[in-house]
Amino acid sequence: MNDLIVIMGTSGVGKTAVAEYLTTKGITHISFDDIIKELFGKDNLHLEPQEIQTAYEEMGRRVSKQLVETPVAVDEWFYTNKSYEWFIKEIPHNEELTIFHFWLRAPLETILERHSHKQGDKPTETMVREQYEATVHSPGKYYTALHPISIDTHEHTVQQVYEMIHQHILFHHQMKITERLRDY
Repeated sequence: MNDLIVIMGTSGVGKTAVAEYLTTKGITHISFDDIIKELFGKDNLHLEPQEIQTAYEEMGRRVSKQLVETPVAVDEWFYTNKSYEWFIKEIPHNEELTIFHFWLRAPLETILERHSHKQGDKPTETMVREQYEATVHSPGKYYTALHPISIDTHEHTVQQVYEMIHQHILFHHQMKITERLRDY
């Protein structure tokens, strides 16, 4: 079993860019947006409630299957309703699995600027503002209960954000080794 890296945050903070960069380091990226397009042929702005649950469960199944081979990164907002629960219930938990949660953040102005350069279907400015306000000022239960590591992406490159994630994961694994040696 390998590590699961959960990258959370509002639209425009760089979740997908970081997850795609992780693929250059041997980590598989499983994209919620890609799953939605594959299953339903549309973007996540136009999903029915049952489709949302189905997509999260499918993402969990794909992650579970891939974790046997490689570490996996997923990028998603994980704010609404039971999204994280639908996703995580599909992944068997054991001592070998370590799940890392990272909350990417940026000022609203930075997020709006990034959205202005996005191609294809994208949320309206009003939707981006509402999502930002909800996440920053009233973090959902996954942003509080999971205690994600907060990383500001405003003045950092994707590679720098990767380095922060990488350092946190390395530190965690070094601590686990130290604990095992102490118990030995």
